[in-house]
Amino acid sequence: MDVAAQSSEITPNGTIPGLFPEPLRARVTFLHAAPFATPVGATAIDICDQEDQVIGDMTGIVFQQVELLVIDPGAYRWKAAMSGSSCVDLVLELPELRLAPGSQTLVVITGDRADYPIDSIVTTLNPGGGFWHLPIIIVDPE
Repeated sequence: MDVAAQSSEITPNGTIPGLFPEPLRARVTFLHAAPFATPVGATAIDICDQEDQVIGDMTGIVFQQVELLVIDPGAYRWKAAMSGSSCVDLVLELPELRLAPGSQTLVVITGDRADYPIDSIVTTLNPGGGFWHLPIIIVDPE
């Protein structure tokens, strides 16, 4: 793990963000299955957080596209918005996700706006493990 590339900011509870080793990170797979516009490019959405910021590379996801997000475990409130709208043209509020270390979750966005409303199906593929609390000691070589 490249600790130098991680943030050195310590949160109020004393943990250092972004230090989960790869096997303990949560995986969320997004499947865009909502054919609400034609052509397909007009279905492009971004996955955004509550501060209206696109999450990682989760931008421009079109109908029938699958994207994987690997993220630190925790509780998340996300939304889907029309791509390029700075996360304000809301398509769907996603339910809160509580992601355990090593968990795998599938989020399917469905609906066509005409016969079926835009909605989501959230399925836990692997619940992962409980939270681990280990002391992390970083020694400055200087």
